[in-house]
Amino acid sequence: MRTSLLILTLLIGAATPEILLAQTGSLYGGTGNQYGYRVKSTRDGGFIVAGGTDAKGAGSTDYWVMRFDNHAQPLWDSAYGRVVYDNLWSIEPTSDNGALIAGFSGIQNSGTEEALMYKIDSVGRVVKKIEVDYSLADHAHWFKQMNDGNYYWAGHTDSKGDPQGDMILQKLDKSFNLVWEKTYDFGSSEHCHAGAIAHDNGCMLIGHTTINSREKFYAVRTDTLGKVMWQKSYSSDPSVHDSPYDVLATIEGNFAFFGGSQFDSSTMWLLVVDSIGNPVIDKHFAIGQSFCWSGVQTSDSGFALIGVSQKNGGNQKMYIVKTDKKGNRQWEKTYGNGAGDEALSIIQRGNQYVAVGDGLDNQGNADLWVIVMDSVGNLTTFDTSHASVNSRSYSYENGTRLDQNFPNPSNTSTTIGFTLTNNDRVAINILSADGALVFKAYERSAEVGQHYINVNTTNLASGTYYYQLKTSATTITRPMMVVR
Repeated sequence: MRTSLLILTLLIGAATPEILLAQTGSLYGGTGNQYGYRVKSTRDGGFIVAGGTDAKGAGSTDYWVMRFDNHAQPLWDSAYGRVVYDNLWSIEPTSDNGALIAGFSGIQNSGTEEALMYKIDSVGRVVKKIEVDYSLADHAHWFKQMNDGNYYWAGHTDSKGDPQGDMILQKLDKSFNLVWEKTYDFGSSEHCHAGAIAHDNGCMLIGHTTINSREKFYAVRTDTLGKVMWQKSYSSDPSVHDSPYDVLATIEGNFAFFGGSQFDSSTMWLLVVDSIGNPVIDKHFAIGQSFCWSGVQTSDSGFALIGVSQKNGGNQKMYIVKTDKKGNRQWEKTYGNGAGDEALSIIQRGNQYVAVGDGLDNQGNADLWVIVMDSVGNLTTFDTSHASVNSRSYSYENGTRLDQNFPNPSNTSTTIGFTLTNNDRVAINILSADGALVFKAYERSAEVGQHYINVNTTNLASGTYYYQLKTSATTITRPMMVVR
């Protein structure tokens, strides 16, 4: 369950901006409450938000998804669930421009909830509904498509072993049929909160276990058959609780865990471990009492952590920390109108960040809150210079699209956009006119969707160059100009 500091009763209404909070972002909602728990980039340059609503469906709360176009304008919103309490935890884009959503459904805190997952298409229609209900509580917290079109989902179950909970991982084929199922136990009450696909197509699962009545980070690294490669627990201090809520595979082949800790009262915790689970970055951040819900690795190989801050018993505010690649804090910001705001998820889009969470409207209801920040955390407007992809040429091959750089010609910097229909490892190299490597601009694992990178061209002489994108399936090369 989510930490007691941040128990959410916040959930949606209409898909139009209801209020603008002092130029700090747009609230979306109407009657009832709403929140945005996760945000992901989409292939068209927009983004998709998943959270919850108590205003649109038949149940007391429902899953809720809202999609925005490449101008940050809402396209549609839709609720999913049953006539009970539905709690969404995850959304992941798919290769067909749809998405996978996961969570659990049932009478709240009954101990008999079922895992509930949906595959939706690009306009929110349900393609497939998946329910897993063994006997006791079964929760889905992560649902992800693999490069080969198959799927993983992970969560925790009280039905298979320990009635206090074991992690569960299933692999499904392209038709959503079960291929195999594994459970993982570390001794006492294991819950999985998030997952990531590793570079070898195995999984990294992160959640918590209980040691001496204290929750601790619990990580399980599996191979492609679900076999445990290693499993470890991590503690910031034996006497406190530590709760992780997000994980990603880094460009370096490491794994970054994001969560909260009661260390030094209450802090964000960024823990990065190497391929065999040894910590390489261990950092805590706080303004007052703080907690981290999720994070991303940024284009400079640093990290952006997002969550909440509460000072001296006051109201919560959105709290974002940007670090360098060693986890050292570069900047931190809080946002909000002092009415009890929080941030839950963040993406990077070119030189900007888009964050989602919830804030209170004029009626005291919670609404989805979307804010846009520049590269140093200043609030700004959504950059639409990448929006009109159809007005600029692009190359498309084997499910990968490489846009023409913009601006072109460039002087000091240019932006390169590319779109993946499968998760893949991507390299972008800058080549001279005769095809020689000038420098490597980008190299990392990237997920399904549209991505933008900023390339510094200040050290390039005037002339013609090429930028080349390489994935496991294809190589695409396009010309670019530099003018002094």
